[in-house]
Amino acid sequence: HEAFFGAAGHAKVRAATVVVFGLGGVGSHCAAMLLRAGVAGLRMVDFDQVSLSSLNRHAVATLADVGSPKAACMGTFAAATAPFVRVDARVAMVTAENAEALLAPLEGSDAKPDLVVDCIDDVETKAALLATCARLGIKALSACGAGAKADPTRW
Repeated sequence: HEAFFGAAGHAKVRAATVVVFGLGGVGSHCAAMLLRAGVAGLRMVDFDQVSLSSLNRHAVATLADVGSPKAACMGTFAAATAPFVRVDARVAMVTAENAEALLAPLEGSDAKPDLVVDCIDDVETKAALLATCARLGIKALSACGAGAKADPTRW
């Protein structure tokens, strides 16, 4: 990372706490790369389970993970791949009511997250999360895809 970001940038990555919401085809890859980059802390949030039909998109899930929560799957991967990263894997669906709690500091820290990565495929949920990030002053990146909700041949 230092070759790309320089020493100061590399230090920022290593000190960062990131929260990834949505651990499917986009979020699982994002979380896996953040773990490998060696961020200080990573909270991963998803309410859904690994399904047979999602295996082709998921970064780390295997047949043995089908039926288990995506967050638990990623938590197991994190422990095996990057035990030096403080990880909080939560089986939860973010809502306007619980978004602030899901953005609370990781256990053992009093600092808010440095970054939120929104990989949610539901617009209403995405909007609630991003509104909460804005209100709390937390930087957010949002993956915005159609998720089989649009036909690009009709544009």
